[in-house]
Amino acid sequence: MVLVETDVPVPALGAQVELHSGGSVAVTRITNAGGPLAAKARTLLDAHDATLVVWVEAGATVPEAQRVYVVYVAGPWPDRALIELVRVDAATPPNELARIVALKIIGRLDTVLAPQTRRHDAAWRVAIGADVVTGGDRAPAAGPSLSIERRWRPRDLQFSAVVTARTLLASGIEAPRSTVSANDAGLGVAGGLGRGRWFVRAGASATVMWATATSSDGRRGSAVVAIPAVELGVGGRLHLATAEVGLMLGVEHALIRQRFLVDDMVAGDLGRARVMARVSIALPML
Repeated sequence: MVLVETDVPVPALGAQVELHSGGSVAVTRITNAGGPLAAKARTLLDAHDATLVVWVEAGATVPEAQRVYVVYVAGPWPDRALIELVRVDAATPPNELARIVALKIIGRLDTVLAPQTRRHDAAWRVAIGADVVTGGDRAPAAGPSLSIERRWRPRDLQFSAVVTARTLLASGIEAPRSTVSANDAGLGVAGGLGRGRWFVRAGASATVMWATATSSDGRRGSAVVAIPAVELGVGGRLHLATAEVGLMLGVEHALIRQRFLVDDMVAGDLGRARVMARVSIALPML
């Protein structure tokens, strides 16, 4: 939740919201930079990877014995906000005022938006995707991937740990005297840092590659090799209700060079670096 500080003095409101929510709501406090807040709600949500934007304004003039405040709760809907009136005695202490306003905000969370908040901020997610990799002499190879991710989100940053399994289906390397067909399957672990919809990820992987070579005179040979590698990628996510569609572009650098020989001649050289793209859809784990 993004709590926008306005000209209305409600001290310690953020602390009160966190207190009365039992710690289940992460509050990010920012200062209003001007302009209608309802119109900026979606931008603030994306910038802080939040589900709600909340702010307080002074209400209409009432008898001197009372004060009226208006609590605005905005979500992903455009140019619209939920409104809650708070009427208090003019002599209400600031700390008590903050408690009353915080309870109004938590009431909205409990009745309308809390289920979305929990699913959107799910700590565990599983993602199914497709990878495309290319590098060296090898033609682009593609295959399915499966990832399990654990996320932590202090304030407006997001840390994650990811385990990914994938396989790349056979792709060929054509040479004048031979043809090489290569498959690989791998398992990787990575750590990520994100803010809003953007993230960067770094990790290591181990890939088992098996290749079969056929020479022009019909002879065949095969080999299996394990290849350790390091990875670096950047990407973004698009939220669709509780699901996320993600795209990541990255580079893999193998710690050993992969070359295929036929009759003591190099039939294919994959080098060390490969470019990788991953498209995935992630769902919260129950």
